[in-house]
Amino acid sequence: MMKKILALMVAGVMFVTSGICAFATNTGGSTSPTAEDIGKAWIEKYEETKEALEKAEKEQEKLVEESGKLQQEIKDLEFDNRGLKNQINDLEDEIRQMDENHGEQMEEKKKEIENLQKEITKNEGAIEKLGERLDIMIDTIAEKNEEIKSLKTELNDHIKTIGEQSKTIDKLEEEAKTDKKTISNLSDDIDNKNKTIDEKNSKIDEQEKTIKDKDDTIAEKDKTIEDKDKTIEGKDKDIADRDNKINEQEQTIKDKDDKIKEKDDTINEKDNKINEQEQTIKDKDDKIKEKDDTINEKDNKINEQEQTIKDKDDKIKEKDDTINEKDNKINEQEQTIKDKDDTISKRMILLLTRTRLSRIRKIPSTKKIRR
Repeated sequence: MMKKILALMVAGVMFVTSGICAFATNTGGSTSPTAEDIGKAWIEKYEETKEALEKAEKEQEKLVEESGKLQQEIKDLEFDNRGLKNQINDLEDEIRQMDENHGEQMEEKKKEIENLQKEITKNEGAIEKLGERLDIMIDTIAEKNEEIKSLKTELNDHIKTIGEQSKTIDKLEEEAKTDKKTISNLSDDIDNKNKTIDEKNSKIDEQEKTIKDKDDTIAEKDKTIEDKDKTIEGKDKDIADRDNKINEQEQTIKDKDDKIKEKDDTINEKDNKINEQEQTIKDKDDKIKEKDDTINEKDNKINEQEQTIKDKDDKIKEKDDTINEKDNKINEQEQTIKDKDDTISKRMILLLTRTRLSRIRKIPSTKKIRR
């Protein structure tokens, strides 16, 4: 009955151990051989103790059997000695009853007694040796009894330990079920986190597209500013041409210097505006570089990109303001050119009028007009 119970407990240990290992494998954990090794160690130790106990019991049975044979041999020899002693007593009685005429028979009886005594002595030596062997066997049997008692105690301890460890494994199995549920919950959390990350990635993609659109708008604005600069350059050339004409008429138009000074101031202002624009473009490049360097974490990246979009909107507004300033400057220059053309026209009319008057009065002209 005990062997059946032990077999069931060992089978339970191996089943739970394999279940724990399978659970660890299915849940992606590292399969630890500790539980299985412990179960095998319990079984091996139990089998070793059981085998040692059976061997000790067989050896004890053999020793008991041999000691029984020795005891029987001793009893047989003692019985033989008693018989021999009785024979000696009978022979001694016969000798005492014999007279001198039976001397030869007496000698034979004495020799027979001597032989019987030698046989008794021989049997006593054998009994002594058998007794020594019997004492050794009795000591060995006592040692085997102690060994068997110790092995039985150890075997009972193993059975008790297996029972306790079975309870521990049951507890571990419950904990494994709890861990499996925890892992399932963590997997759901990971799925939710992945979904959130996908949403944030989508938002980042949208914002990157918005930034690209803003960059395209800035590029368009930069192209517009470039076109305006070319227009300003053309107007500057026209102004220069007009200035050349004004310079040729300096002797006749004294207040042209004031106009030229105004033109120079205007050009200086334009140059300052161009420098400001270049600084603005440099600031924009620095902002873009700063955006690329500081986008590390996704949540922070979204905030930074939203700020970048706002900055780019401000830049676009600055570009629009710059374009408006350029347009205003062009309009001012066109007005300046128109005013100078009007001045030139008036001066030409004045010169023509003076020339005609000079001709009418026949007064030679002392000044030459350069054209």
